[in-house]
Amino acid sequence: MLQNTLEVSVVKNLDFIESGVHICVVANQVVPNLAPILDRNLKAKRVVLVHTADFLQKAKDLASAYSNYQVKTEFFKIQSAFDIVSLRKDMQRLFNFYAEQKPLINITGGTKIISLTMFEKAKEYELPVYYVNTDDSLSWLVPDVESVYHLEDRVKIKPFLTANGFEVVVNELPSSNKLLRQVLDDLIANIDGYKEAISQLNYYAYTASSSLKSVSLSENVEGLRKLVGLFAETGLMKIENNKLIFKDEDARFFANGGWLEEYLFHQIKQLGSKIPKIQDNLCAVEVCKKTNSVKNEIDNMLLCNNNLYLIECKTKRFSKDQSPEGGVSSAIYKLDTLMRELGGTFARGMIVSIFELSKADYARAKQYNIKIVSLSELKDIKRHLTSWLS
Repeated sequence: MLQNTLEVSVVKNLDFIESGVHICVVANQVVPNLAPILDRNLKAKRVVLVHTADFLQKAKDLASAYSNYQVKTEFFKIQSAFDIVSLRKDMQRLFNFYAEQKPLINITGGTKIISLTMFEKAKEYELPVYYVNTDDSLSWLVPDVESVYHLEDRVKIKPFLTANGFEVVVNELPSSNKLLRQVLDDLIANIDGYKEAISQLNYYAYTASSSLKSVSLSENVEGLRKLVGLFAETGLMKIENNKLIFKDEDARFFANGGWLEEYLFHQIKQLGSKIPKIQDNLCAVEVCKKTNSVKNEIDNMLLCNNNLYLIECKTKRFSKDQSPEGGVSSAIYKLDTLMRELGGTFARGMIVSIFELSKADYARAKQYNIKIVSLSELKDIKRHLTSWLS
């Protein structure tokens, strides 16, 4: 006969895990159903995803993400997320079918009443129960474990986006050219003096979109000539017959703002040894929702402690339009939307601009959990990134 209560005992290890089966409830937040499944100590081989009809697509997205790690999926539909009578019947069916397999029960997702009815049944069948905390740790409710368990950070960006219903369409690989990285370091160190020349470089790179050859340079471009000279040894661009000539389309993209994206990528990569919680880092990413063809571009994105961080890089001046559709406000609202769609509640954003932004811009961005780094602050970008990621 099954007991209604469990004897309380403190467990110091995970020897109580007898199975590779986890039962999870599908919800909007994917990390609680992704991070524990990828933790090798929790031994997941198969996941049963409990879902209502409204969350079937979300369940399928999670299953697609699991497949990247050779974890199999089964689906279990419940009729209601709120009706207690219906839920108790569904939970009885669920545990009648799976209890003998000694599954681990994840009660993090779903409505509170789903969590309570699952916990009620799990205790009845003496099965391990866990809850994933917002700080990415895991607490065991059954058995009584004396401390929280810190999950492995094994999630990568592409499976993370897959679980959220997106796929990576394009991901540009940044250059590994050491000379180029040195040039970028010199550029950032003197960013105050180069900002106007960078603005001119953006313009002439834009005019070269069809032929890799810009329109003729105007007379007052001494700063631009000096900037192009800085890149001369890299072979990406040169001035010939008073026109700016680019080596190829990648070089033109680089000159038209791509250099800042690449600089940020390498700064984050270097931080990896100091911040081991950084799991993944991508540059020049284009993502598309699986259910439509609308594409979104993200300059830099990284996963740190299973949370998504998005960075928007700006080498052009923002317009002075103060309306929600213009200027810095537009960039803030766009980034906020992407944060919520791609990363959920705990996603964070950053806008990096080579031009100085106003105190009002900083205050507006802060309201949306977006950090701004502008102009001379770029010289200390690693400190700003470290503070942001902590």
